[in-house]
Amino acid sequence: MVLSQGEVARLMHKAAEQAGASYCLATRQAVSEYEHGRIPYPHTLRLLASALGVSLEEAQGAADRQRAHRQLAQAAGSILGDAADPGGPPPARVLIATFPDSEHAWLAGGTDATSTARPTRGTGHEEGLILEAAARQPGDNENMNRRQLLIDLGVLGLAAPLMGGEAVRQGLAAAVAGGRHAVAINEWDRIVHEYARLYCVTPTDRLLRDLIGDLSVLQPFLEGSDGAAQRGLARVGAHLAAISAVAWADVGESAYAGRWWRTARQLADHSGDLEARTWVRGREVVNGLYEQRPVSTILDRAAEAASIAGPLASVGSAFLYCGLAQTLAVAGREDEALAALRRVAEVSEHLPASVVADEGSMFGWPEVRLPHTESYVHTSLGNTRQAYAAQEAALKIYPERLARDRAKLQLHRAACMIRDGDVGGGLAEAARVLDSLPVQYHTHGVHAIGRKVVRVVPAQERGRPEAVELRARLAVSPAEEK
Repeated sequence: MVLSQGEVARLMHKAAEQAGASYCLATRQAVSEYEHGRIPYPHTLRLLASALGVSLEEAQGAADRQRAHRQLAQAAGSILGDAADPGGPPPARVLIATFPDSEHAWLAGGTDATSTARPTRGTGHEEGLILEAAARQPGDNENMNRRQLLIDLGVLGLAAPLMGGEAVRQGLAAAVAGGRHAVAINEWDRIVHEYARLYCVTPTDRLLRDLIGDLSVLQPFLEGSDGAAQRGLARVGAHLAAISAVAWADVGESAYAGRWWRTARQLADHSGDLEARTWVRGREVVNGLYEQRPVSTILDRAAEAASIAGPLASVGSAFLYCGLAQTLAVAGREDEALAALRRVAEVSEHLPASVVADEGSMFGWPEVRLPHTESYVHTSLGNTRQAYAAQEAALKIYPERLARDRAKLQLHRAACMIRDGDVGGGLAEAARVLDSLPVQYHTHGVHAIGRKVVRVVPAQERGRPEAVELRARLAVSPAEEK
């Protein structure tokens, strides 16, 4: 019998009721993601096995085989540890494939000129899995090859052809236009605004792949210019570097993110553009807690940004005071946090209507940003009444395209429920939020808020099955969920 995704979800709910489980958050979206390789957590795996009419051992075996494929891909990335330098041969790649008529996964590797293929032991053939891994470049973070991001899509390998195509495209555009520097800067500004919009809706692996390609194209433009043209391109580079920093943080690479923030500040300062200098630092401040930066480090950056911004009311200063309020709240400095929150409201009132209306861009400050910040601050301070009010206001106006941020807000609510004594309801709400968020939008930032939910569970309740499972779930890298 063939079951639809909805029917499987209903059967999982029925299995949960029969088992006396306190909750089951199976949805069609979740079942779809399991079909496409997401590995269920232990409690959910038992319900899924029951719904499909298979033994738990069979279901566990399938999950183990999926993990084996991931480990194989990770091993492939390590095999390519000694990548060629830029002046050497093309980057090596590995292709891992499983075939229905083979008991082994096949590992193929090499460059455009040479290739090899050999079977790899210890994996089954049930999943039609094809993974491509790009070689690690010299000097990269040693952990990079363990990231599913670079394994699944071969970020560095796929960036190369994009890079060449973009350089040709811009060269053609400049060749037929007068005022080459002005044309180049205008074109790069359009590219920056494209990325500011794509960030909210594009899987991070694809975003990083494209950013790497475009930044590589920008570099010779920047080196070959001077004066006003170079300052304009430096501003562009600052924005792209900052977006890259946010994306690297989203995949858990805080060290890489820190380097890109440093580069973004350097480029912004070279540009001399006040708004760019403020925006880069404001984004860094608001991202600091998600990257698990020390509070003192975030506050130092906020002070630096405030001295640069002065009385400027801009998106950058809104992000700055938003991040400052959240950081002070986490540090337990309530009076200062509420003062910073009032500053966010003041800046928000003075922003141009076009900025407030820009709901889908990193350069926008839509109306929902203020109640979201209020929710974060009051949730962190334990002021649940004010937090609930902010959450209600935000949920009424949250744009659909901001799915990740909406999920974070809903996790604030889960933490408030637990603080108010509804531990089971809060844990169930947190699990529901994570299950309903499409897996491509699971990032380290989302998981960071999820861990805040776990931390407010009273000590005597931490042994509850729901708490144990949520804690285990959030201990897994978001990349490993995909």
